[in-house]
Amino acid sequence: MALLQGYVQPAVPTARGAGPENIMQLQLGEIGVSEVLPRYGALSWSGQLYYASNTGAQALSVASATFTGLAVGNPAGSGKNLMIIDASFALGAVVAAVSAVAIGWAPIVALTTGTSTGPKGAPTLVGTSGGSVANVGASATLGAAPTVIRPILGIDWVTGGTPVAQVAAKDEIAGTILIPPGQMICMEALVAAVTGVCSFTWAELPV
Repeated sequence: MALLQGYVQPAVPTARGAGPENIMQLQLGEIGVSEVLPRYGALSWSGQLYYASNTGAQALSVASATFTGLAVGNPAGSGKNLMIIDASFALGAVVAAVSAVAIGWAPIVALTTGTSTGPKGAPTLVGTSGGSVANVGASATLGAAPTVIRPILGIDWVTGGTPVAQVAAKDEIAGTILIPPGQMICMEALVAAVTGVCSFTWAELPV
């Protein structure tokens, strides 16, 4: 049995205190923690963080088994869960009707690369690639339309009006969505067609 010892400080000190204690405790006994790296820096540095994106504007299918958009698949037997860190979308063409963009999931299928890149990473350094278990694609034929997990943004449309100058969104999922082996995550349109650029960032951790 390991002994975890701490010492209470009235404020965050400028240097470590003397003594055998190995953690710092604050006024109510809570552990004081200091981040040396950004939130996902250790995952990236360790070569477990990856990203994928469309390389150009891509039409997102509307809840269809004939899928287009961006999908990241986790092959059956990969031995890894894909922990989704974030997802983003940027509108690439004027819309013709009110619509929305959502994150969905479906059983893994064969994905066609199309307008997509990735996975990039190992670690997530600009210009590097390789090491990921995931498959990435911009189109696929699914057994059924993807099931919506959560919407990422809504897009308005004004008849005869001036198009909006910029529509983009980022969803800080922060690991709350896990894609197990045999499943995939994707970006799809709801209500009406949308064209844009999508991206996903994820960590690959043992099942």
